[in-house]
Amino acid sequence: MTCKGICSRYKAQKPVGTGRYASGQRRCQICEIFINWEGLWCPCCGYRLRTKPRNLKYKAKLRARVEADAASAKSQTIEVAQVATVSASSSDFVKTTLETAVSEGWTKTKTVEELRKSEERMTIKKARELTKEAFDTKNAPVETPVKVSASSSDFVKTTLETAVSEGWTKTKTVEELRKSEERITIKKARDLVKEAFEAKSEPIAIKA
Repeated sequence: MTCKGICSRYKAQKPVGTGRYASGQRRCQICEIFINWEGLWCPCCGYRLRTKPRNLKYKAKLRARVEADAASAKSQTIEVAQVATVSASSSDFVKTTLETAVSEGWTKTKTVEELRKSEERMTIKKARELTKEAFDTKNAPVETPVKVSASSSDFVKTTLETAVSEGWTKTKTVEELRKSEERITIKKARDLVKEAFEAKSEPIAIKA
């Protein structure tokens, strides 16, 4: 087994603040170089790579570093879980506060003050935005869907036929259409009237 020079492509730079083995680097004893390589065997000479130091002193350092990293990762996981729990409970508090404010008719100032008591340490700006959104939603008009019945459609059809046959003015026809159960808009009524009167005015094609 000899070095073929391929290992230079994977040469690892000395890390700052940590050891080579701790950072994942591996050493080839034949090529006498530290490389960044995921496999167990050197890509250059094929010799098995070393993943741990031989010296007892450095072995102890590596073990201590690994244990410290594991403990740090565990504590971070616990902190994230605690934050997630607090956020969930805090979000429930915000939701309940806004619902209560709207249903009981609180002032916006009182609502903002109550929101600021949440565990999220909410800013005044954020509390005001949430309050405004909740109150705007409450005051938004509810759109009632228009039910178009068969009788109402018949009314429109009959009204247009009568208007054309009896020579009503377009203005009168629009007014009559607006009396239907469909709650027809002026624009819609005008469009229907225009269509009906134009159809009346079209010349009849005579077949030769």
